[in-house]
Amino acid sequence: MWLAGGCSISVILAGAVFGFAFWAAFNITSKITSGCLPSDFPKYPGAIWGGSSFGGTACRRTLLTTDDSSRIIDFYASKLGAGKWTVTSIDRTIERIDFRHVSGSSITGVVWLVDRRVFRAICIEVDKSASAGGKLLSGQTQSVLTATRQGVCDGGIPQAPVPA
Repeated sequence: MWLAGGCSISVILAGAVFGFAFWAAFNITSKITSGCLPSDFPKYPGAIWGGSSFGGTACRRTLLTTDDSSRIIDFYASKLGAGKWTVTSIDRTIERIDFRHVSGSSITGVVWLVDRRVFRAICIEVDKSASAGGKLLSGQTQSVLTATRQGVCDGGIPQAPVPA
């Protein structure tokens, strides 16, 4: 009888500890990821979170999906070309879109894709600084603290080839 009671209490305590650990991890992850992108930034349907990293006024969000690249680029070209966002350039050959927020808040950024055959990583980098003035984040990219899974988006922002 004592043995059964002791086992029951152990199971209950283990469940409580596991439940608390899960709750704490979820809350920490939610707080880390919620402040990265502006609340009105388009959310790619069905994509899962692949990581976030921060550096100064910039942040990087990685999303993972199995959708093909053209569908992802079409989605962001459409959503960032309407409403509170405007596309400043699109280069489909390197799967990159540059954008800015039209509110005058100097939020600028870039979306690019990394093809990993089985899945595509949607890499989104945003600079929220008031002094950004539309410049790209490439100067801050090196200082962004890496926290993404497998560093998928850490290879740098793709650049268009320079004509010879």
